[in-house]
Amino acid sequence: KIIDFVHSLSKQDIRLKELKQNFIKDFNIFMKQRYNNEQNTSGKHLKNLKQYIRYAVNMEWLPKSPFTEYKVTYKVKEKPFLNADELLLLENKAFTMKRLQMVKDFFLIQCYTGLSFVDLAELKCSDVTTGIYGNQWIIKNRMKTDVRSAIPLLPKPLNIIKEYNPDY
Repeated sequence: KIIDFVHSLSKQDIRLKELKQNFIKDFNIFMKQRYNNEQNTSGKHLKNLKQYIRYAVNMEWLPKSPFTEYKVTYKVKEKPFLNADELLLLENKAFTMKRLQMVKDFFLIQCYTGLSFVDLAELKCSDVTTGIYGNQWIIKNRMKTDVRSAIPLLPKPLNIIKEYNPDY
């Protein structure tokens, strides 16, 4: 996107010393107009550019970062969630295709446990253990953060797990 932006300025290349705060502002506007990016998407690209600029400053290829006075902003977005009625509707939906039924069931496990897709995909029988009061727990390190999590298994996700793993 930076190359496309530089070309839109009728240039083939740009020198590091030409990178000023207006370049950042114009690049932000360019991404919104040309690619129809929202603020958070263009902010992500600006954050990546900022890392490259920081590297150039550390290597002394650039005397100072144009990002010094520029703040990359993000808009907080509310993440949608299923309400109880929608979850019940999904639970009661039956699919004739086994594959779609499996996708639905695994999604329901995610809803009830809070596991991400990758954490559910990596879930092993050894990750499900019995707690001190006899109830079942998923105890595993999360893939993204490598932080240990202990998740109580409610009856509904436990029944789904048993359905796909009869030996459990």
